[in-house]
Amino acid sequence: MIYSVETIRKRLDFEAHPSLPTDVFVWGEGEPEKPYLTKIGGLPYLPKDIPWPKDADGQPYIFVMQICFADSKDIVSVPVPGEVLLMFVKHDGWDGENLQCYEPDDLHFQWIKIADHLTWDQQSMTENGFRSIEMSFFGVIHRTRDYERSDEINRKLDEAKSRNQFAQFFRTYWIPAMSGTKIGGIPFYIQYGPDDKPFDDATYISQFVSLQFHPEVPFPLCNREKRMELGFKSDDSIHAKGKSLMIGDLGSIYFFMKPDGTIVWLAECY
Repeated sequence: MIYSVETIRKRLDFEAHPSLPTDVFVWGEGEPEKPYLTKIGGLPYLPKDIPWPKDADGQPYIFVMQICFADSKDIVSVPVPGEVLLMFVKHDGWDGENLQCYEPDDLHFQWIKIADHLTWDQQSMTENGFRSIEMSFFGVIHRTRDYERSDEINRKLDEAKSRNQFAQFFRTYWIPAMSGTKIGGIPFYIQYGPDDKPFDDATYISQFVSLQFHPEVPFPLCNREKRMELGFKSDDSIHAKGKSLMIGDLGSIYFFMKPDGTIVWLAECY
C-alpha cells in the first residue's frame, strides 16, 4: 500500500505541492525490539509505580496500544509531555475483535517518558487482574509526507483515473494523505472531523486505524511472507481472533492534545 501510494505520488509530481511530514506505521507480528516502541496489544510500557488505570466503577481498563513519539517529535507541531502515548479501553469496550468507544471516558490515555522503568510483566498483570487485548503487533516507522488537497492535485488524480493509469486505486482520495496509523501530517478523516468545543484548543497529533490485513498476497505483515486467508473459519484468516481489530466499520481514532498534555479523541468509521 505505502509503496503504491509513494509510486503514484512520484509519477504525478506531488513533490511540487504543499505538504506536511508524517510518520506512518506498518505492522509486524510479535513484540518490538524495545518495549517502548509502537505496538498493539502485548505488554504496555507502563511503569509499575504508575497505578494501572481504572474507570469510575473501579474496573481496570484494558491496554490496547501505544505510539512512540521518540523519533517523531520534529514533525509534531506542539511539544509532547512524553515519548510514549498509551491507550486503554474500558473493561466492557473490547469483545475480542471490536473496540467500542463512544463516550469520552471509554478510552484512557497515559503519557510515559522513556527511562529505565520496571514495567508490568504478564505474570504481575494476571495476578492483579489486568490485561491487554489478545494480539501482539509492532509498528515499523516510515517517514513520508501528507499533501494538502488542491484543485491541481485533484486534476492530476482525475486525469490518471480517467486514463485507468492506476486501476488499483479507484478511490483516489487515498493518495494525498496517508490513511494508516501515523504521527503528524494531515488527519485522514473518514467523515467530517471534529466540530465541537472539546477540540477548540487541541492540536491533532496522531491517528490509530482499524487492523485488517490484505488476504492472498505475500507479506501481509512486514515480517511474514506467507499469505493470509480471506474466509472466517481458518485460524490463519484475516478475520481470525488475534488478527483483526475493528473500530466500528474499519474506523479510525484521531488523537488531539490540549496545551496541558491532555488527550481528547474522535472516532469515525465508514
